[in-house]
Amino acid sequence: MSNEAITWAYSLDGLKSGAKFVLVTLANYADSEGSCFPGIGKIARQVSAGESTVRANLEVLKKAKLITEERRHRKDGSRSSNRYWLAVGGVIDLTPESSASEIEGLALESGEPSAGIEQSLAPESGGAIETSGFNTPEEPTVLMPTASFEDFWNVWPRKDAKADARRAWNRAVKRADADMILRAATVYAESPYRPEKQFVPYGASWLNKDRWDDPAPEAPESPRTGPSGPNRPLTNTEAAFQLAAQMRAERQAREAADRKELE
Repeated sequence: MSNEAITWAYSLDGLKSGAKFVLVTLANYADSEGSCFPGIGKIARQVSAGESTVRANLEVLKKAKLITEERRHRKDGSRSSNRYWLAVGGVIDLTPESSASEIEGLALESGEPSAGIEQSLAPESGGAIETSGFNTPEEPTVLMPTASFEDFWNVWPRKDAKADARRAWNRAVKRADADMILRAATVYAESPYRPEKQFVPYGASWLNKDRWDDPAPEAPESPRTGPSGPNRPLTNTEAAFQLAAQMRAERQAREAADRKELE
């Protein structure tokens, strides 16, 4: 999970809700290089939308140069999920070929009128947000490795029975995406509400029981009003989004304090 990518996705103005939710979801899966490869079905489940709507919103994001899509293939030549590179520090340029009206048209064709980009995007810069360092479709891209067992072991807070954990990892990555498992493990390990080290499950046990799908740890004192109430436990994805929003608010507060000192 890249906090920088999530903060960047949240900070963008001008995107309508459908496209922004897809972008934030991609940012939640992004690695430190700003790339990820969740399948269309997985994105659709995350944003509670149909796969055709997700594809339309991905076209919106590509037209706005917020993402680049790279097709991937398995060793046997069959198609795998696409890799997406996020323009964290990239360029948004609404040229005549990728204007807001054209992007809106893509969304309308898919039956999702709210997927486009408003024409008010970055009015102070004439329709462009100036940044740098993004791989455009014309530039070569490099396939990034997926998460490894050592990545998992480095973040898991209980360092017992490493050999068992390695075997459990090798089985787990056949059932679920390795990067997703690592992100869930990181959310668990960094949660202020996780149990003391002696009560943390062995890495092998956590992996064997597919506990990356569990809700993030919650405060023991938290009142419960039912599984769908306002105090239900956050999922790992929701916890990651909440952390990114908190980091963004803290950064804005620091910037405001710095500006006040300069006045």
